Amino acid sequence: DAVSWKTSSAAIATVDATGLVTAVRAGIATITASANDGSGKTAQVRVQVARPRVTTIELKQGATSVGMTGQAVKTLDLAVGKSLTLRAIVGPEFSLSGVKWTTSSATVAPITLNLDGSATITGNKAYGAAITITATALDGSGKTASVRVRVVAAAP
Repeated sequence: DAVSWKTSSAAIATVDATGLVTAVRAGIATITASANDGSGKTAQVRVQVARPRVTTIELKQGATSVGMTGQAVKTLDLAVGKSLTLRAIVGPEFSLSGVKWTTSSATVAPITLNLDGSATITGNKAYGAAITITATALDGSGKTASVRVRVVAAAP
């Protein structure tokens, strides 16, 4: 080979024998090409790997998927006085974005944010139509996932 390649940080970006650079995680690495002809000539380039934008958000209630970016919105029933907790799983997983939770009616079903980033929705009063709970990515990608919640009268 006429040229040897190396990276300053394989944790950020790797480089193969042909000079193909592969991003590993967000950060900065320097890629160096060295001539193998004994001339001592080298060239360097600084590579900054950015976190990817969110492409999907999946809403989960326990282990059950109840909503996903680009899919039809499901409806869950919730009795007055009861609660359900939703988690938002953003993808790709190394995008590291959080989400903002919103409700279309805080009177019918307010949201309580939990320390782990999940949201607890409580049925405050019975309502004939379903309200919408939405998780929006905070990375500026505009990605959302929603689920409808219909608050129903508690069983006697």
